[in-house]
Amino acid sequence: MKDSCVVDSSVLIKVLLENRVELMKKLKDYKICIPVNVLEETFFKIIIQICSDILKTERFFEFF
Repeated sequence: MKDSCVVDSSVLIKVLLENRVELMKKLKDYKICIPVNVLEETFFKIIIQICSDILKTERFFEFF
C-alpha cells in the first residue's frame, strides 16, 4: 500500500500558476490527499490572481 501525502494549497498554486509540474511528479509514488478546504483556498487565490492581472494591480484587496 502506498503512503499518503496531504497536498497543501501552496503546492497546488505553484503547479497551476507557475507551471511547476515537477512538484507533483515527485509525489507520484504516494496516495495524494487534497482536503476540500485546500481546494477552496487554491481556487480563491487563483481568482484573486486573475482579477489582479485584469486590473493590473498588485494589491487587489485595496478595492474592497
